[in-house]
Amino acid sequence: MSIYDITERIGQRPEIYLGGKYIVLLKTFLDGYRACELDNGNYTNGSYRLFPLNFSNIQDFVCLKTNIYSAEGWDRILMRLCGSQESAFDKFFEIYGEFINLRMSRGWRAELLRDNIAHNNSMRYDYIQVSPIEKRPVYINPVSVCIVELSGKNGFLLLVETESEVLCDGGFMTSAVQAKRRIQTLFGTVRGWYPIEDDKNNIEFEKPVHV
Repeated sequence: MSIYDITERIGQRPEIYLGGKYIVLLKTFLDGYRACELDNGNYTNGSYRLFPLNFSNIQDFVCLKTNIYSAEGWDRILMRLCGSQESAFDKFFEIYGEFINLRMSRGWRAELLRDNIAHNNSMRYDYIQVSPIEKRPVYINPVSVCIVELSGKNGFLLLVETESEVLCDGGFMTSAVQAKRRIQTLFGTVRGWYPIEDDKNNIEFEKPVHV
């Protein structure tokens, strides 16, 4: 049973799993369930399709939907917003319903040229600090970039395709302009944008998608 399946079951019968509608117990249960999936090798991360998004994105999605950007967990954010365990529990499942049904409304893609890749490799504007004395480019062997507008006016995702996988950069973004600014930082000026072809609003790539 996947993390999505168990979340749905808890939403339908919270008294069986949690003893009632308790948002803090819900998060504790789901965190433990995901840890168990990882420990037992049952955690699937790297589908060739973009949706459903990785469950770990629920934190950023709650921040987007509540407009509360905090280092606190989503349970604490919803408690602060709603004022009670039960109201926060109901609010979570309202947001989760949108999250699980996210799809692409529009999308654009551009191939990265030699100058774009050199910009990334120069590490002048952004890089990953591997150790106190070592750094590396944000992306290794990047190939293309994609901007995906999410259904329901739920923001945008910036995807970076490398030779081996597709990665999400920066979580949920509020506008295409924000995504393009990030692209400018990573790769300089990117041209040659074209619409993404999709299969029923669920993009399928030829390599694993880690979002």
